[in-house]
Order: sequence, then structure tokens, then C-alpha cells
Amino acid sequence: MLGKLIKYDVKALSRYIFPAFILSLVSAIFLRINILLRNNVGENIFTNVMNGLSIVLFVVSVVAISIGAYIAYIIYFYKSTLGDQGYFYMSLPASADEYLVSKILSGAVLMLSAVLVSVLSLLILGAFNPEFNDAFKGLYEIWKEICKVTPGGKIIATLVINGVFSLFSTQFVVAFCILSGQLLGKKKILGAFLAYLVLQAIEGFFGQITLLATLGTINVDSFAYNDVAFAQLFTRLSTGGLIVGTIMMAFEYFVARFFLTKKLNLE
Repeated sequence: MLGKLIKYDVKALSRYIFPAFILSLVSAIFLRINILLRNNVGENIFTNVMNGLSIVLFVVSVVAISIGAYIAYIIYFYKSTLGDQGYFYMSLPASADEYLVSKILSGAVLMLSAVLVSVLSLLILGAFNPEFNDAFKGLYEIWKEICKVTPGGKIIATLVINGVFSLFSTQFVVAFCILSGQLLGKKKILGAFLAYLVLQAIEGFFGQITLLATLGTINVDSFAYNDVAFAQLFTRLSTGGLIVGTIMMAFEYFVARFFLTKKLNLE
């Protein structure tokens, strides 16, 4: 049943954000063509106007993807949990865990798709562009300097783990806030917002403790960009953040599961 739920959720979510994906790719192609046209033909009223329009279209599409993916997930989770669709979902022969896991995994697919489309749009925009290649060379030089401080493999592993973590963190927060918001009865949206503020306060508190604990294990006086203290600070802060984040996600999941099974209040 879990596989069917994930398939349905991914399909439903794609209807919300798929137009923005297409818009981003088309706008990147359109902008790249206009850049090539200006380089070959030269600047004139037509090329300047078209270039301005294509830049605006590209920026709007990028914003639509980055912000739209989160908004789409929030709207879909609310409608499919507390809205009219909630009656359909609750009638399915699936457990609360299957329901939540499906929502979390489908949301991760949505976020990953948004990242991949954004990267692909940037690659299209930078195709056959010397400035784009120079930017990559600059990033590579920075990477080499960082690798002098700490092993590159450790940095890559840390970035990958944090990247995977970030794909899932949003879904746990959304589930916690929306389902906890039922405590205010009909004012579910206000309740979800207040739950978010409480969650941020808790995360901020533990985040400060993690920061102070990490700084207490490092010789701050010797900290410098090319010093080993930099590597220690980066890895230990990342590790501490992952530990706190994992604990918070477990807390958010079990609270969401409780409200889903014990306190569900459909519209």
C-alpha cells in the first residue's frame, strides 16, 4: 500500500509544480538564445527588450521553483490531510506510518526535482559561455584551498549528508505544524503558524547549546581560514546540527503521528 500512496502523492504534487519546471527550462533556453543573439547581432532596441524580458522570466521561474515547491507541498499536505481529500485518504487501508512516510518521501522527490531542474536551467544558461566556465574555475580554486585544510572526501560526505537531510527536514516540519494546528479547532492555519514559532524556538535553543558546546572544544584563538581549527569547526558544527536535527525530526514525526491517529479533525 505504501508504494501506491507514494505514487499517488508524487503524481498529485507534480500537478502543482510541473508548470514551474517547464517555465524554468523554457526561460533558460530563451535567455540563452537572447544572449547569443546579442553577442552576434549587437545591442539594439529589439535585443535589449528581449534580453530584459527573458531575464525577468528566468528570475521569476527560479523563484517559482525555489519557493513554489515548499508552498505546493504545504497546500497539498493540508488539503490531503485536513481538507476534503482527507476523507479519501483516511478511508484507505493504510496505517498512519504509511501515510506519513508517503507524504515525507513524495515531498523529498518534489524537493529533489526542484533542485535538479534549477541546476539544469543554470547549465542551459551557461552553455558555451566563457564566463560560466571562468566561474567554475574560480570555484575549483576555492575548493583546492579548502582541501588544504581538511580532506576533500570528508567535506563532500558532510555536504551530501546535509543535502539529503535538508530534502526531508521540511516535510517533518510541515507535518508537525499542520497536524498540531488542530489544537485551535477551526483556526487550524493560525494554530499551524503558532506551532511553527514554538518549533523554531526549540530548535534555536538547542542550536545555541550545540554552538557553545562546539566552540568549547576548539581553540578559538588559533582559528584561521588556513588552520586546522577551521576544519574542526566546520565538521563539528555540521555533526552537531545533524544530531539536533535528527532528534527534532523524530520529535516532529511522533507528534504528527499522534495527532493523525488520535486527534484528527477533518474540515
